[in-house]
Amino acid sequence: MVGPGGGTAITRHSIDPALSSALVRAEAWKRRLISGEGATLEMIADEEKLNQSYASRMLRVAFLAPNFKPAVLDGTAPEALSLYAIMHRGMPLDWDEQRPMFAA
Repeated sequence: MVGPGGGTAITRHSIDPALSSALVRAEAWKRRLISGEGATLEMIADEEKLNQSYASRMLRVAFLAPNFKPAVLDGTAPEALSLYAIMHRGMPLDWDEQRPMFAA
């Protein structure tokens, strides 16, 4: 991955368990929401025993740029990409805006 200024992004060399499990979970939720089975985020939050605000922030992980998803699962994601960064600092939905944000 390319970092800011065209340099190489700093990547971690181990799987972040919080981020990888959040990605798997958020992808499952996204599939349920778009499947047409009538699931709502409120329903999912209740089933998972989470408050809806937390579930909503965690769902953002499912909207990571496609190049980041395998990197999260194989432990080569940029160090700047963390569950905390996604849930608390905000994350643009535009993949082109995500790439420089997390490649730092």
